[in-house]
Amino acid sequence: MNCLKNSIYNVNFIVIYIIMNILFVNYSKSVNSGLVFLSNQAIACELPSGGMTYSANEIENKSFQLDRKLVTEQVVDKVITTVNICKSEVEIEIKKIKQQISQLIEQKSVLEGSTNINDIIRRKETLLLEKESIQKSFQKDIENHDLKGMFAVIVESSDPFTNADTLISAGRHFMGVKAVRTIIGQLLKSKSYLMNNELTSHISIQSSGLFKIDTELLRETSQFFHNKTQYVCSAIIKVSPLKQKAKQVLRTFSTNIKNCCTVDLLSDNWQQVFYEHLNDHTNDRYSKAVMDKLIGSSNQWKNLIKSYNSQALQNVEQKKQQLKRYIEIKNNEILKASMDIDKARNILNKIYKKLDISNSKTPEKQLMLAISQANEKVNVLSNKIISIMRKSMEIRQELVQTTRDPIHEIRQKVIALYFLMKETHSKQETIIENSIVNNGYLIKNEKKQNLNVTKIPEKIYVFPYTKSGKIYVLIVMQFSMLNMTNIGESGSADLVGSSAKFNQTKIKRIDGTLPEMRFVYIPSGSFKMGSPTNEYGRDSDEKLHWVTITKSFYIQTTEVTQKQWKHVILIDHALYTEYGDSYPIINVSWYDIQKFIEKLNNMSKSLKYRLPTEAEWEYSARIGTFTAFSNGGIVETGCGLDPNLDKIGWYCGNTQKLQKVAQKNSNKFGLYDMHGNVWEWCQNYYGSYTREIIVNPVGPISGKERVIRGGSWTSYSRDCRSSRRSKRLPSKKHDNIGFRLVAEKRIN
Repeated sequence: MNCLKNSIYNVNFIVIYIIMNILFVNYSKSVNSGLVFLSNQAIACELPSGGMTYSANEIENKSFQLDRKLVTEQVVDKVITTVNICKSEVEIEIKKIKQQISQLIEQKSVLEGSTNINDIIRRKETLLLEKESIQKSFQKDIENHDLKGMFAVIVESSDPFTNADTLISAGRHFMGVKAVRTIIGQLLKSKSYLMNNELTSHISIQSSGLFKIDTELLRETSQFFHNKTQYVCSAIIKVSPLKQKAKQVLRTFSTNIKNCCTVDLLSDNWQQVFYEHLNDHTNDRYSKAVMDKLIGSSNQWKNLIKSYNSQALQNVEQKKQQLKRYIEIKNNEILKASMDIDKARNILNKIYKKLDISNSKTPEKQLMLAISQANEKVNVLSNKIISIMRKSMEIRQELVQTTRDPIHEIRQKVIALYFLMKETHSKQETIIENSIVNNGYLIKNEKKQNLNVTKIPEKIYVFPYTKSGKIYVLIVMQFSMLNMTNIGESGSADLVGSSAKFNQTKIKRIDGTLPEMRFVYIPSGSFKMGSPTNEYGRDSDEKLHWVTITKSFYIQTTEVTQKQWKHVILIDHALYTEYGDSYPIINVSWYDIQKFIEKLNNMSKSLKYRLPTEAEWEYSARIGTFTAFSNGGIVETGCGLDPNLDKIGWYCGNTQKLQKVAQKNSNKFGLYDMHGNVWEWCQNYYGSYTREIIVNPVGPISGKERVIRGGSWTSYSRDCRSSRRSKRLPSKKHDNIGFRLVAEKRIN
């Protein structure tokens, strides 16, 4: 020992070699996606043994003592070689991972830029409905346009006693049939622009017989010749071809009644045909008299009727052109929407292939799931970077003048180098920096997505050795990670690890005062409360802010059951007959619960019960996660199937009634039904979040409404998220609101 002491006193220099193995804190602003295959190659960073080990606190407090043992130069050379090799391998491996993360972030940006594909699909559906509505509106306008004609008919009856009204009815009918066929023919000629023959068929088949006499009969005469009664009438007839569905045109009359001739008095060749039929059973004098009156009437009304019809057809033509323009506009909009949808789907399927997600004919249904999976895959890479960078080392050498007390000088040099390197390396570094500009197809994104880390010293290893008659010391400094995650308001907190750290291997459990009442231990810690702005289904009152819980507590594994309630409150609850002992108690107000807690505390000697604060509730629900649910992200915001929520909670997507407690999977701390089944009363009043760091928040001092959390069996998926907030008047009772308790050990 004396020889070793003397040799140390003769040494002039000391080399202090400090190597830092680093703990990092993630300050990421947002998280992005990707599937990667990491290298399994081990990085050679294990230092040889022989040094002395001290904690950073011992160096900080100057409470460490140096031994006098030396190591060989070969050991020191091996340390230096290990450091150089390690740094080189770390740099290479991190560079590879950075490239992978950069690609994943870009792919994630494209996914996020396509999140409104469903809006485009709904827009296309709306455009198709608008197009159909325009066509129907145009058809309705056509219905309001009537056309007129002037017609005459000869009706004969072989029965001389035929009632006059019967002959008049037959004449009107025969003229109506002729009018419909003639005027519809004119209308069809004006409708050649129609895109198909459906409406044409509708006019021909559905509309015949829809006519009425526009004016009084211009001529109505009856004459008996040769044992026959001949009836002649003429009229202006208005046809409404599209007014309503078809009426049966062909009416049946007695076999004695015959339609001899029906003519269009506005046509060019009606006179000869009509005169011949008129004169067939009558005399010339009668026939000429009837013809003179018909010709006079025809000349009188011809121009007026043609002018009326011309204006009507002109209006129809204008409607036709208007419809054509509207349809062209809608078709172009529909085509553009279809192209946007197809292009977005192709882009999504290409990214899905890179992310190893099965392609789909409707990839938009997988979009939110893909983003969630991409987030989780980026987490793997980010944590891999941290794991690798913990092996990184830094070297520092210093000369130390020896005095009568070289151990003291070495100790002082170690302290000085410790603080020097701490100041140099314990600062924020940007490990990954990616500018994502306009990378989305449907939504243009412009943002930066960074991974920033910080390191602080944790341990120091000291290796003294001699060389050329002088004593040197090599010091290795190891670093640890800050328990903090800085999450950007627009990003996800999952980039590196979780928002709070728990030791899940040692979960403490205790039994409560009541039957089947169990509690789990929740350690103190810090976490980000609220949700990032890009969380699916997020509400505006979920601003991210740091919360620190300084005092650990126990929280009930399930909601308070009806059996437990009855054990304290002897009067039966109104809904006991509908449910059973294993169902959560419901229809209890916040005030009812305070009475329950008061009685329960009087029954317990070792535990004191209360409702959780809102912060304690979310802290317990998250158990270190920062996704929408404790087991992953959200895909469905309504009552559709959300695969993550379906595993851990009851909501409108998988039940139509209240369920027994603890039927779904618990979170990692053994808490059941934190998402869904029943909303849970919290202790504090509802109030807005602050952006500042808050320690043990208890909410506003006063207010009208108390907080409820967790969602229920009647809730949408988005209402069951860890960060979802709601409120009710404390006097209100609902069939979907219950509660769970927090327990604290009494101090005697």
